[in-house]
Amino acid sequence: MRYASVTGARSSDEVAAYMPGNYEVYGHRFPDGGTGRLVVLIRGEDNAGWTLDDYVIPRLASGLMACREITIPEGDATIPERLEALRAAIQAESISYGEIAELQSYADFIPNGDVELLQWAGVLEEEIV
Repeated sequence: MRYASVTGARSSDEVAAYMPGNYEVYGHRFPDGGTGRLVVLIRGEDNAGWTLDDYVIPRLASGLMACREITIPEGDATIPERLEALRAAIQAESISYGEIAELQSYADFIPNGDVELLQWAGVLEEEIV
């Protein structure tokens, strides 16, 4: 599974219209409290010529949207699995400062309704869409 963030879009629906069937819109957020740029998150798996590098990023660029891949630290299968591991550390009251920093780097991938992780990631309440 590959993950990327998209900026320059007017809406999540606009990004979805540019996606091939093997990629999808995963979520979105207004990082600066809803007054600025929208960040749309996408995920998918490369299939034949429908790849992130050779199709998705250039296709989004044709619509004046910037796209950058977000890499997952070595050894972690997916961001959602890593978020659950960090949640377990929070609930066990054994989360480290390094893990908090890691959680903050994943803030765009935390679902809007997950208040526990959003708070620990330092997302302000007005930033939640």
